[in-house]
Amino acid sequence: MKKKYGSFVSRGVSTLLIFFLVFGVMVGTEVRAEGDAISRAVEYLHSQSDSAGKTMALAAAGENTDVSYLKTFNGESAISYAKPILALTSVGKDPRTYPNENFVVKIKSFETNGQIGDPGTLNDDFWGILALSSAGVPVSDSLLEGSKQFILNNQNSDGGWSWGVGSGSDTDNTAAAVMALLEMGISSGNETIQEAIDYIKGNQNEDGGFASDPSQSWGTDSNTATTAWVVAMINKLGEDPHSWVKNENNPLDFMLTLQDEDGGFWWVESGDNKTSTADVVVSLTGKTFPVGKISAGSLMAALRIEGSESQVCGTTLEAQTALDIVVEGSTVCGYTYEIIDTGFGPYLKSVNNDIAEGMNGWMYFVNWISPNVGAGDYQLNEGDSVLWYFGEWGWEPLRITLDAEDSYSEGDVLTGKVESVRDGNWSPVPEAGIKFNGETYSSASDGTFSIELSSSGVFEMVAEKENYVRSDKILVTVGSTSGSVSLSVLISEEDIEPEPEIGFKLSESSLSFGELTPGQNATKNLGIENTGLKNINLDAEVDGDQVFHLLKLDGLIWSLFETFLPTNSQKTLSLLLEIPSGFSSFGEKAGELVIWGSEAE
Repeated sequence: MKKKYGSFVSRGVSTLLIFFLVFGVMVGTEVRAEGDAISRAVEYLHSQSDSAGKTMALAAAGENTDVSYLKTFNGESAISYAKPILALTSVGKDPRTYPNENFVVKIKSFETNGQIGDPGTLNDDFWGILALSSAGVPVSDSLLEGSKQFILNNQNSDGGWSWGVGSGSDTDNTAAAVMALLEMGISSGNETIQEAIDYIKGNQNEDGGFASDPSQSWGTDSNTATTAWVVAMINKLGEDPHSWVKNENNPLDFMLTLQDEDGGFWWVESGDNKTSTADVVVSLTGKTFPVGKISAGSLMAALRIEGSESQVCGTTLEAQTALDIVVEGSTVCGYTYEIIDTGFGPYLKSVNNDIAEGMNGWMYFVNWISPNVGAGDYQLNEGDSVLWYFGEWGWEPLRITLDAEDSYSEGDVLTGKVESVRDGNWSPVPEAGIKFNGETYSSASDGTFSIELSSSGVFEMVAEKENYVRSDKILVTVGSTSGSVSLSVLISEEDIEPEPEIGFKLSESSLSFGELTPGQNATKNLGIENTGLKNINLDAEVDGDQVFHLLKLDGLIWSLFETFLPTNSQKTLSLLLEIPSGFSSFGEKAGELVIWGSEAE
């Protein structure tokens, strides 16, 4: 049963003092009613399935909410990514790095003719602007500017907008358009905005609510979904929705009449769903869209480092220049590096054991182009892809493209092509070695290859050829094998003869981090007891699979770890292994952590 809430409106008071007193009671009553409605709606939302709308509503109400369901989200259009981005930013998460893929890069990838998404629709521009702006993309961004102009060019003569180009106006999308244009810096007094507000006010009903499209028979009744978006727009205008009165009713009055006993809000008076509850909560809390924003800081870019023997790093992170990204990447991938100052500027001399010498050194590409400026001076753009490799200048990067990207079954034939790039142009590469499932295959004269799949599993594929840059890894799934990561690590005492006065023992001889998937982490404890006669300093060394170069000891990457341990004392170290969300090397991994002890001075 739907519970009704009345509203109190002051009438005919005779003195100024009495007016203020009555007005104070009126506002207090309404605020209490709205606060109670929000609390009950929040309880209702907690019982509902996770969604972007629910996340934003709970964030608007000051509630903590889990957004892990968005880590694996995958959409097929610009509009499908807008609300997930808005949900993540509402709780302070970066949509570039929190999910398994970079949502900002993804939504931008749907650009068509300088605007966001489908050129036949407008709603992806409305919500795309709000989403990208919430993620810290500046309004001066060319794609946002293009979408703003696209919206302005498609305003209808009645002042409103539709979801699609050339369609009749409706209240919902007009409210969304106004919010997007306000987000882009257009003032509320602008003629375009005022014409849109006049159109929306014309669609307010006697009950204070708003109709979606009064020109259509289905759209004449007030509904909470449309009204909530209008109230969110009013909030963004900096106006008080209580002042938008018709027949002594305002839009908040209307929405409160449709709250059910369970806290949810019915869509219409005789409705059969409460899907608008989340939007109503956002509007009742006085919030708008975006509900929250993050500061982008440095731009997000992809980094891949190919060493002389294998790939050193593959990740996405914040950076400003093509050299900065190497520094930032070391904290994620755990490699060591050295940058030296030269007369030509800073120079990357080494990564791990690959040290520049003779004709071999560290070179870089950005988006498959070799820049003609030093890496320290190359300013990255959002979504750039940076490739560093160890070798000679002029080597061309390889890539593998598969004819089918879906999973395969045993007995299938996997086909594809190996190509190399020069100045952004791709050409086939013959006689390249394709490493797959323990075997090496060779590409034909036209760069193509075919491999018969004889067993199930998740396999890495990589292409190599002398005087070329190794390709990025490709994962191929054969059969139904899952791609999990099972990890272990062997902990041993130092294998050198210690001085008689110095000694310590470890609580464990081996540790296993169990089974992890990309994006997960695990923590283990390791006890150390000083059994010698001297105070000692401890540091660490990690060897084995590159995944263990991500290991942290007491919150520090292992290479930075050191601690003091007095004689006759012991302490417990916390070992944290975090698998990056984009990690693509699957299977059982092994490594070794060596704890070194030396006499403390």
